[in-house]
Amino acid sequence: MVEEKVLKLLENLTEGVNGLREDLRETNRKLDRLEERMDKLESRMDKLESEVGLIKEQVKENTEILRAVEHASEVHKAEIDKLTYDVAEMAADVKAIRKDFSLVEEITAKNWYEIIQIKKNIKM
Repeated sequence: MVEEKVLKLLENLTEGVNGLREDLRETNRKLDRLEERMDKLESRMDKLESEVGLIKEQVKENTEILRAVEHASEVHKAEIDKLTYDVAEMAADVKAIRKDFSLVEEITAKNWYEIIQIKKNIKM
């Protein structure tokens, strides 16, 4: 009877140990799968870090280009402002020249008239 109880306990213990072994195997399989997934994630993270590094370099280069374009734009604006001022100044000069030319035309016309009058007086 005691022997049967001991045998029964040993069987139960053996079943329990076998169950624990199976649970450990399942846990190990899960851990192996988890490890594989972690390796894949690490690989993807490495790839992302590399891509982010490239993007940072591109952004830095683009920023430098943008600053150069902005500077060139400011220079061009200053040049255009100067040209606009020069053109306005020239326009004022042309208006003054036209006014002077009109005056010269008037004086010339008056002189021609006087010359004609003088010629008329000489012929008479």
